[in-house]
Amino acid sequence: MRSAILFIALATAVQAQLISEALSTFPRQTESVEYNNLSVVPLAEKTKTALNKLGIEEDQLTDLIVGVSKGVTYGLITGTFSGATVAARKSIHPLKLEDHALYCPGGGACFLFLDDWLIAFGPNDQLSAMLQVRQGLSPSLRFNTRMAEMLSATDESAPVRGIAPPNQFSSLIPSGLLAKLGFDVDLLAYSVNTDKLTHVKAALDCKTKLSAAALEQTLFAVSRMQQFQKMDVSLSDTTVNLSLDLKR
Repeated sequence: MRSAILFIALATAVQAQLISEALSTFPRQTESVEYNNLSVVPLAEKTKTALNKLGIEEDQLTDLIVGVSKGVTYGLITGTFSGATVAARKSIHPLKLEDHALYCPGGGACFLFLDDWLIAFGPNDQLSAMLQVRQGLSPSLRFNTRMAEMLSATDESAPVRGIAPPNQFSSLIPSGLLAKLGFDVDLLAYSVNTDKLTHVKAALDCKTKLSAAALEQTLFAVSRMQQFQKMDVSLSDTTVNLSLDLKR
């Protein structure tokens, strides 16, 4: 029992550290962020293949956080790999980005080590922008205080958690419910757990108290739809809190 508790505590600490790194590394203009526990959510095949060319195996990858801005995807990966080990491989010939070794093994993305255990990935210009943020030359996502607060408040135990504009949630929230959100919601923070059902918790940040109250009433009516195993709605100032249990 103690070992299980210790494992959970360690995993939660790693997740919190990665989210903190993202808030200090992603540019302020980042539009959406999602964290994935890679033991639950598989890494994209092209990213996995590219990292394998650097000698990093899938079982060495533990956590991923991805940001999106103007259609460009970038992110951070952590795990049990070692940047020093990759750098020592004579068969790999990196490029240079500022004072960092830049690895571009194919597949459209490049990688660099921000720390021995921390990889940044994305297009070259985005990696350069992330380095500028870490050097204090441009503002980080942490300066978007509302987005940072809402992301940090999502369920720490969930293997998937994130924040984004509501129009990016067609794959997570049923389209009939998504349509009800309209333009009243600025941001939607969420977490997802799965067992026999998919459990979604969401905080919907509305423009005004009036729109939040109207949305709460609309969602309360929608909660009677048969496609939900369970749906709870509550209101706190301009935030509507939503808890959904969906059939997998």
